[in-house]
Amino acid sequence: MGNNGKPRPLVAIIGERMKQFREDRGLRQSDIAAAAAECGLSWGRSSVAALEAGTRNLSIGELFMLPWVVFTAGGWDKPILPPEEHVTLSGSITSTPSGMATSLAMLLEPIGGKGSTAPLRVQRMLGEQYSHAESAPIQPPAVDDGLSSARLAAEDAAWRHICALTYPFIDYDEAGRQTAVEMELTTKIAARLELPDGQVATWHHVMVFSWGLWGRSAGAERDARAELGKHSTARSLQSARGHVTRDLIAELAAEAAAKWPVVQSVLDQMAPYWGDVEELYNWYQRQYRIARDTQAAARNLAAGSEFQKDLRAVSLLRQIGVELKDARLGNSLSIQDVVEISGLKEWQIVSLEESEYVATANFANTRRPLRVYSLSVGLDPRDILKRYDAATSDFLAKSRGIEASSGQGLSAGTASGGDEV
Repeated sequence: MGNNGKPRPLVAIIGERMKQFREDRGLRQSDIAAAAAECGLSWGRSSVAALEAGTRNLSIGELFMLPWVVFTAGGWDKPILPPEEHVTLSGSITSTPSGMATSLAMLLEPIGGKGSTAPLRVQRMLGEQYSHAESAPIQPPAVDDGLSSARLAAEDAAWRHICALTYPFIDYDEAGRQTAVEMELTTKIAARLELPDGQVATWHHVMVFSWGLWGRSAGAERDARAELGKHSTARSLQSARGHVTRDLIAELAAEAAAKWPVVQSVLDQMAPYWGDVEELYNWYQRQYRIARDTQAAARNLAAGSEFQKDLRAVSLLRQIGVELKDARLGNSLSIQDVVEISGLKEWQIVSLEESEYVATANFANTRRPLRVYSLSVGLDPRDILKRYDAATSDFLAKSRGIEASSGQGLSAGTASGGDEV
């Protein structure tokens, strides 16, 4: 902590930390300004310089967007506000960052009189406990030691997994970027969104269910329904948006109820690790891989279903599989013999012989194993690959066209690779 542990104004702490972040990442002030612009903030290099010098006060909106600026600029493995800092709030009051979070969370709850205890929902929002049961709060450690960052990472991985299970064709990262731009609206909707079991809605709920229902953010859906161009006055537009927002919240609540078993199942898995930094990061890494693989599998199956509509192409690939197996048996070779000759794995050989890869349309990762197997059993790989390409070229061209226009292909398995089938 700077300044020998004495309380300091928030603007001085943030300025010092943002400069440290920029220097740690090897960025220029113009890079930070560009990241801010992506988040909808009109910052120039001089704005960043003034911020770092502690001479520029942030608006409430800018303060809330600051973590997203850091995220957009590449992220940081340190908090913007270290938990050991003491912030001057008024002439007589100072606070730690966790105390500031408490005050912020209380804006969303009824506030009792002096001597009352914070509601359980507020305690959850502060990370003092993570439980679906009405149990006593577990107090956080006096020093964070990275726990908040680990929780944020784990929670994001959990929602990435939930998204892959419920809406596998959503681009989670793109949804996150668009949600960041309209975070004020998103948090307002979350505050009014009623969830099963009395759980507290977060921006993740709003983001994932919005994209699952409408294929776009809540703000984009609201504006489309409110028909922005048809209102002659600001009051008329505001009224239309209000009516539409109420409808959106009702639809989101219904969608949350329908998907709640999946949501609760994934979040329950995270609960045992909520107080352990190392376990949270381990869990985060596992969930990230699971989410990626789950989404890829769903997209591959969809791609395979689409490809199998072309009966001629499917027949050509199955004929190749039959020829490979017949050649292997004709040479008195077992599958294990081909494994030793070719270096392929047993499951790859079976997949090629039985044309199992057709089910997932994983064509880009099949050519090399197909060529190696052909050579191993004495077949001409040029003839095999010529027929293979004839069967798959139209589908791959179509898939690449979709990828070029939408940013993602039909099959996550169409990335280049050497050993997959």
